[in-house]
Amino acid sequence: MDTEDLLTERRWPGYRALALESGVRSCVTLPYRRSGIEATVSLFGYRPGALERSVRGPVGILVEEITTGLLRDRRYRAALAEVGQLETALRSRAVIDRASGIVMHVLGCEAEQAFGLLRAISQRTNRKLAEVAEVAEVAEVVVRAKGRGLESELSALTGPGH
Repeated sequence: MDTEDLLTERRWPGYRALALESGVRSCVTLPYRRSGIEATVSLFGYRPGALERSVRGPVGILVEEITTGLLRDRRYRAALAEVGQLETALRSRAVIDRASGIVMHVLGCEAEQAFGLLRAISQRTNRKLAEVAEVAEVAEVVVRAKGRGLESELSALTGPGH
């Protein structure tokens, strides 16, 4: 929407009536697109043609600064999310390694086989590997009991195809 004088504008009769009633005589809406961010800025003037110079100068600079701020905020939030994911991965890794170590001890197998067993349980139960290591019944018992008494259960899980 862009008009130098709403008094002579005929395109938007409903808007025109409300704007003139409020004292608005000119308006301009400026779309901005930058790095996936889309924004619009609408300016309203109380005199006809009052916005011509504002559109190119101060308003353009203001919108650039706002867009830059939004881009920084988007990057900052993405970085925070990544840090959170990495922290979760680090915490999960310790539990997974501990559970793998216990499985290795109980079954007398190599690290790769123990990890494969936990991964197979994860896939079969449709749970994240960290959940399997922390929460799933077999892995929870493995971690808490340090493997004592689980030899037969773990051996069954590592049967043919594992």
